[in-house]
Amino acid sequence: MHRRLEKKRAYDERVREIEHGSFSPLVFSTSGGMGTTATVVYKRIASMLSEKQDQSYSKTMHWIRCRLNFSLLRSAIMCLRGSRSAQHRPAGPSVSSDCMDLACSEGRVPGASHF
Repeated sequence: MHRRLEKKRAYDERVREIEHGSFSPLVFSTSGGMGTTATVVYKRIASMLSEKQDQSYSKTMHWIRCRLNFSLLRSAIMCLRGSRSAQHRPAGPSVSSDCMDLACSEGRVPGASHF
């Protein structure tokens, strides 16, 4: 625990002084759990994104969790088996209502036929 706090303090100091920002480590367990900071960050991102996209908070949160969980899963699989192609470049995430509709329908979110 002491090492973790020292590491966070060192990163936070660097980010504040050089980049004039803040540092919040996002900690995830292998079973899908999130640390307290990750939960706060998720909620903030979902709040801002739902307001910007004029979507419901719950559907936006579901979309964010779905996207990030699949990204974490892909990362874990790549760590276990390695990349199959040196030219593999995953497409960057895009935020559109089509993506949210697809994620919600695939996740079988009730009432997600349209936003």
